[in-house]
Amino acid sequence: MGVIFSLVISPDSAKKVYNLRRERRLAGEEACPEQEDRRVHADGGLHQIANPKSCYRQKLSNWAWVSLLILVTSVLVNVPMLTFANYRTLVDPPDELWAEPCRGRSLRILEQQGVRAWWACIPSWQGYTMVTMMLFEMGGLVVLLFFLMRSVYYVNFRESGYTKWHHMDALWCDHLPLLGRFSAIKFLGKAHPAFLMLEFRRGINHVLEDAEELLEEAEDHPMDTKLVEWTVRAWIVFKLSAAVVYAVGMRLVVFVCGFAAFLTKVRVVQDEFTKPKHEQLLGVPYLWGVFLAVAFLNQALNMIDVSRRLFDRSLRFVFAGEDALFQKHEWNLRLCYKAEVAETLFQVFAVEQGRPMFAAAAIVAFDHLDVQRLAFAYVGLEGKNKRPDHLKAEGHFVPKHLLPQYLQDCEEVGDAAPETEQLLDGARPRCSSAPV
Repeated sequence: MGVIFSLVISPDSAKKVYNLRRERRLAGEEACPEQEDRRVHADGGLHQIANPKSCYRQKLSNWAWVSLLILVTSVLVNVPMLTFANYRTLVDPPDELWAEPCRGRSLRILEQQGVRAWWACIPSWQGYTMVTMMLFEMGGLVVLLFFLMRSVYYVNFRESGYTKWHHMDALWCDHLPLLGRFSAIKFLGKAHPAFLMLEFRRGINHVLEDAEELLEEAEDHPMDTKLVEWTVRAWIVFKLSAAVVYAVGMRLVVFVCGFAAFLTKVRVVQDEFTKPKHEQLLGVPYLWGVFLAVAFLNQALNMIDVSRRLFDRSLRFVFAGEDALFQKHEWNLRLCYKAEVAETLFQVFAVEQGRPMFAAAAIVAFDHLDVQRLAFAYVGLEGKNKRPDHLKAEGHFVPKHLLPQYLQDCEEVGDAAPETEQLLDGARPRCSSAPV
């Protein structure tokens, strides 16, 4: 998208905007004309949800149903992959991953001889990886279902309050989306280098904050200040080293586990396509194999939840402050905002309009773009809720409420008359000498 804008918008237009902003900075003025039309809502724009003419409501359409449909489809595809597919593979695993005397008899061995005899049928690391991966996925599914049912209980049996709306947001924005993308190969997403740098920054920032507090308290310590200071510095070095070792070590562990799970899933899907016809599910060739391939593709594409990362990044921009790291009170504000959004959407669409399913679709579709649409309001010429165009080919745009000051600046340099004529003719004025 950035490349397209670079091709459409001429460099001269951007240059004019840059020169205008530079003149304002040199004049010691913080605000620029193109920012005078921007207003931030104190409540995060929650009142805009009920306003049909707001930017958020104009952008919210029946496409919200598409988001809900994608969520339901991903859940219906992923849950059988985590349950029936894993059970089928454990009962009849690929021959290469099982000892030859045990092939085709794994379930019978488990029932008659116990777990130890069944575990002895796994001859290689690939077999151990496959079993561990499937047990992890089924165990994770049980835990996830517990949290999901817990949220369903609070949503239906709490009349109102933070708990109800927090769990409504968690149900539609956390638990159900995770149910549609959970797998063992999500470990690979955690091993991304960008997350490693974030982990470094987070851990180092916490250590330095604690060290700063300790050094301030050390000044009033009754013992020798130098000894206390050296002790604190030694503690800083130890904590920083521990944070680095932990970050690198955990990334190596999750990478190895995720990569092993990825190879195992590829092997299981491949084995399903090579089975003879009489072993195919329902006797239909490639039916189960195609389903496994689609479910595996869904899990692979969701190793990194891009939409969730973008949403979290927008909330970090709004609530995390200038250091871009959440403090405790800032994290509480983030949780309250999400709960308030869920409450407002439910009240507007489910209670007032009688469309509870569309309220759920709106909660699911709420993303990082909606955060910005609610938080900012643009007031252009004649009070319209429209952002003016600053990238026209001729001259600088001057908002209506700045025209008197603009003309006064131009009069000081002796060229007010031609600029006024341009205004009356409908052209956008230019004042190359006076700051705007």
